[in-house]
Amino acid sequence: MESEELDSDLFANWVRGSKGLEYLQEGLQEFVGEKVLQCRDNTLQKIISTLPSGSAQHCNQCTENNLSPEHFNSTKACKKGTCSQKTSNNCFGSKPVGRRKCPAKGICSKFYDAIIDEHAFKDPLWKNTDPRTWCSDPHGWSYAKCFQTTIGPGTSAKDTDAASLLSIIISNKSIQNFVASSSSFYTARNIRNEILHSSKLEIDETTVCSYLDAFIDVLQDPNCLINDEASKKAVQKLKR
Repeated sequence: MESEELDSDLFANWVRGSKGLEYLQEGLQEFVGEKVLQCRDNTLQKIISTLPSGSAQHCNQCTENNLSPEHFNSTKACKKGTCSQKTSNNCFGSKPVGRRKCPAKGICSKFYDAIIDEHAFKDPLWKNTDPRTWCSDPHGWSYAKCFQTTIGPGTSAKDTDAASLLSIIISNKSIQNFVASSSSFYTARNIRNEILHSSKLEIDETTVCSYLDAFIDVLQDPNCLINDEASKKAVQKLKR
């Protein structure tokens, strides 16, 4: 960029918006990290509670290439109308060759179906997860990644960007139960795309202020974030 472009108010506003995304991430990470782990553990415990006494309580042998979902009960590939997942061609059951039910009394197969049921749109992102760690991931993040909309490298809420944290909140039905309204989270995610997809890296003053206000609205959700310490600190940064 030319020096005069770097010095322009429009570019400075784009930087303010981008920095606002960083603060939004800081304000969301503790809440999302806590709820993801809680939801993963609850899901696992529900599955274990249905197994015979003395059964294994975890598995690390199932992968994206060998795991068969619980809902898949034949050698015929999953397809629209017979698959639990909305996008059936993304389901593990759409490619049944070489697959088997989880050998640990079906824990991972049941977990697979539980994730679909927990997904608000019944369309998890399987390319972003490792089934071998669904039971053992200390942050529950291999579970959380199923609720993102894009592939990302994060291993916890702390190193996951704001857009992905927002997607997890929007897509996970259990986490949705903690928020007052999902509309502000959708708005913030759309704003993130507008900022990062700006071709000229320019935003006018009125627009950037509306963006930052929208981030504050998210972090002041009256049900789950308004009293959260990390969220309060992020709001202070956004206001400055």
